Amino acid sequence: MFFLPALPVEAAPWDYSANTGAGNAFRRPYHERVAFERITVDPEQMGGLPCIRGLRVTVSAVVGQLAGGRSIDEVLADYPYLEYTDVLAALRYAAAAVSERELPLAASA
Repeated sequence: MFFLPALPVEAAPWDYSANTGAGNAFRRPYHERVAFERITVDPEQMGGLPCIRGLRVTVSAVVGQLAGGRSIDEVLADYPYLEYTDVLAALRYAAAAVSERELPLAASA
């Protein structure tokens, strides 16, 4: 299992203002730009999906429940070993994971 290095408090995954030169943020490796101390990735656990603190709870399970309309309190009741900051870390991770990808959208009617 490896832990992604901690993100400095003053930096946010979407804040590339510290980089110099146009486009440097996108030329740096992902792990240097975005790091999350509560998110772990282990190829031997949960098929290598990002998990919360090495537990068998995937980021996608938490985000999926929130997307389905459950509140953070309801998610925490389902997973009593999670903390409020774990849920926020999952949301932050999910937001960063899709922030640099193009997604096909259906044509507007």
